[in-house]
Amino acid sequence: MNHIKLSFIVLIFSVFIFSSCKDESINVPKNTVESTAAQSSIKALKSHFNQDGTLRDGENPANNIIFDFCFDFVYPITLSYNTGSEVTIQDFNGLIAVLINMSDDLYINGIAFPFQVEVFNDATNSFEVVSIQNEESFMDLLENCSIDDDGNEEDCVCTEEYAPVCVQVMDSSGESFTIGFPNMCVAECEGFTQDDVVDCDYSNPADGDYFDDCFDMIYPFSVVNADGETIQINDEDDFEAVIYANYYFDFVYPITVDSEVNGEEGTIVVNNEEELATLLMQCDDEDDDCNCTDVYEPVCVLNPENGETITFDNECEAICEGFTPNNFVDCNTSGGNNCDISNLSVFIGDCISTTAYSISLDFDISNYDGDTFNVTFDGTTTYSYAIVDLPITIDLDINPNNATGWLLVSTPDNTCEEDINWNVPNCE
Repeated sequence: MNHIKLSFIVLIFSVFIFSSCKDESINVPKNTVESTAAQSSIKALKSHFNQDGTLRDGENPANNIIFDFCFDFVYPITLSYNTGSEVTIQDFNGLIAVLINMSDDLYINGIAFPFQVEVFNDATNSFEVVSIQNEESFMDLLENCSIDDDGNEEDCVCTEEYAPVCVQVMDSSGESFTIGFPNMCVAECEGFTQDDVVDCDYSNPADGDYFDDCFDMIYPFSVVNADGETIQINDEDDFEAVIYANYYFDFVYPITVDSEVNGEEGTIVVNNEEELATLLMQCDDEDDDCNCTDVYEPVCVLNPENGETITFDNECEAICEGFTPNNFVDCNTSGGNNCDISNLSVFIGDCISTTAYSISLDFDISNYDGDTFNVTFDGTTTYSYAIVDLPITIDLDINPNNATGWLLVSTPDNTCEEDINWNVPNCE
């Protein structure tokens, strides 16, 4: 989750896409050059996908290539294999086809300069297109993305709790729109803060995970992406691939859906954006099952009708009742001990050796008067640290029998605790 500084999952891309003649290898006079940056970036991007083209669990929490990876290529681009063959990639699906067909004997090690990439600029809160003129500028891009020469990325680890938040950004033409993240931790990992949070915009189809619980799309239909390109969607795989590769798009109306709003199933023709927004809001109002966890991380909101403070067990439950993080206020804890550990995150650092790596641990703690906290690793070893030293860097050994790291943060009196896990990096 790196960047210069949508919530769907890509399933299996169709065989037709992978066998498209757009991206065939050809032996022509070379216009590519060997590039360490190209090899590193393609290797890093490959780690986000399974061998069948599906997204890897835990590697794509934002479900958008620019936020989960760091940048997206502006197509077409020309890459070269270690065998000397070149391949011209026409679109995102063509790049995925290259990624899943790579092996130890066949891999990308070159690219044709110049080319362009799309990134998110924290300073301007907007997506921008950047030109990469040579190997030096490509390496600078990867350094800003925290991608090393071996294709390893600096990761930010969040829980899988679904408590969606939205932020407002701008596209490369200056048009503002909102995008959604599954929870505040993921948004913070992408560089956003509580001050950036806005009400989610139901009119943006890529804004939040509403479709699966509300209605089923009837195929085929078409969408128009941010570049003005009309794309025909023939099935669910096509739709989810488009959502992952495009941070914004519009439907070509009318569209037809199978709706389950108000407990009744039926076919509805949606004629415009306003009707879609209305349908989504009706569905959201009828959804009493927000799939919140039982974690006690209390948040409080101010009731605008009577000025009273309402306490919810966690952020997800508050959002399910129609509140947003902008409505949150400090909880009055005079009635008891409500120690709370929140925003627990683990950033994967550098490999120290082939058998060890470092992590950076950080979190917020409230309603707690102590000066120290405990960290238990893998359920066995516990160490004590000073809260004032946060964030802290910890060196960890790699257990070859465990691909997942785990730790528990707790107070010495055990009044509150929170755990987190992450994928152990490959340091070989």
